[in-house]
Amino acid sequence: MQAESILKTPLSDEEFDFLEELLEAHSPLDSEGLLGVLHAAAVAPGRITPDQWMELVMPSGFGDLDPQGMQAFLGLVFRVLNEVIETLDSGQTLAPDPDDEDECKSFAAAYAATASLDPLWRDEPARWSLVAPFAYLGEQPDLVSPDDRKRLSKVKNTLAVIREDLTPMILETRADFLPVRQAALDGVLAASTNGAPQPIVAANRVGRNDPCPCRSGKKYKRCCGAVV
Repeated sequence: MQAESILKTPLSDEEFDFLEELLEAHSPLDSEGLLGVLHAAAVAPGRITPDQWMELVMPSGFGDLDPQGMQAFLGLVFRVLNEVIETLDSGQTLAPDPDDEDECKSFAAAYAATASLDPLWRDEPARWSLVAPFAYLGEQPDLVSPDDRKRLSKVKNTLAVIREDLTPMILETRADFLPVRQAALDGVLAASTNGAPQPIVAANRVGRNDPCPCRSGKKYKRCCGAVV
């Protein structure tokens, strides 16, 4: 199977279990937290690169993983990201069940933390208000403005309502940001090609020409992606 095809293949149950084991051993995030990171990266108005959001997943780096383990981990994470994007394209999400309070809290906290990496999102109050419910649910008061906190506190059963609305809020955010994200991508392409026509690609999809998140300085296809 070609590497590009593998990157687009959803994880099997066994592979997902293995990813959860790796997260438990090496990351502050659980699998729901990882999904929160990946959903925010996929819908952000700007491009949050893999090496940026990977710092939330592996803040201490990959020093405690051998090269084979690091490559396996990154391959699984990138496949989950592509699955998230495919799911969003179909009008759905991989958000947790609203009845699972802990999973929703983990997802929301990681989503908000990832959103804060994007200045096109973080520095625009109207856009950032779309993150406020996630930060509120994830118990990150420093990411909730006083106005948003006041607004959310007036909602009856606020946390339960937010949990129920995770998927609709993510899909609404994605739709609102599509023009902004495309404009940001067009700007990157124009700057890198001196205006030469280029094929349009998904702004936040993992590609084999992206910088490798292991921070080697190489492209993913020449580093960890070489064995995916």
